[in-house]
Amino acid sequence: MNIPIQDWTNIVFKKKIINNQKSYNNQKSYNNQKSYNNQKSYNNQKLYKLDNQNESHQIKRISLKLSKQIHKARIANNLNQKELANKLNVHYSLIVNYENGKAIPDNNIKIKLQNILKIKFN
Repeated sequence: MNIPIQDWTNIVFKKKIINNQKSYNNQKSYNNQKSYNNQKSYNNQKLYKLDNQNESHQIKRISLKLSKQIHKARIANNLNQKELANKLNVHYSLIVNYENGKAIPDNNIKIKLQNILKIKFN
């Protein structure tokens, strides 16, 4: 009994392109490229506007006077930064940032600081 051997030659199927379809595909490609270019120029305009804004984007910081006042009051009460942070129920890095002038305490923290350190903020 003979078993047929498999044929391993490549078979390629091609769709017949009609002339109308070719022009349609070319038009579609042209429109896609055109919309991409329009989007690209729109994005460039937005970036140009961002680059040329005259607004200053500075981070608000605590005044030097207030940060020194917190530091001196903490030292006067014989507290280190971790102890003060524990009393305020905040992370100690927040106290470090207050004393370095890198963060502004919100009103709740200010009230707690005034009560614990027995000081008045101006």
